[in-house]
Amino acid sequence: MNWPKNQPSLERVEMITMLIQEEDMTALIDGCLDIAVSVRKQAMGALTEMLQLRSVTPSLVEAWLVGVLPLSADPEMSVQIKNAQATFDVLFKGIASWSDSKQAVAPIYLWTLCSQIAASPVRTKLLKSSVTIMIKQGII
Repeated sequence: MNWPKNQPSLERVEMITMLIQEEDMTALIDGCLDIAVSVRKQAMGALTEMLQLRSVTPSLVEAWLVGVLPLSADPEMSVQIKNAQATFDVLFKGIASWSDSKQAVAPIYLWTLCSQIAASPVRTKLLKSSVTIMIKQGII
């Protein structure tokens, strides 16, 4: 028996669908509020990755806005930096990859995020804070 089994070629990528329960998103949002820095960072990373992989889920977009975006105002600088990178990956890289792909319509989550951020003065301030950190850290 060969171990590991022969892997399929890298040209073929199989999408694995995962069922995201409301309790899972609630747990990750709660993780973003945890007292431990490592837990906040891990929850932020998980929500960001899930949003990038399953971007069509409106509740996941809302979970990212409620859990991750407010971490731009976290008292711990390392959390703020990770938040700036996550925001850059979701918003700015998403817009850049859409622009490069020459698709007529941007991914739905980008419009949803932008419209929900623009509709809230608090979220707009949090995004501004995140962009300021991106500039200071040389991310953009």
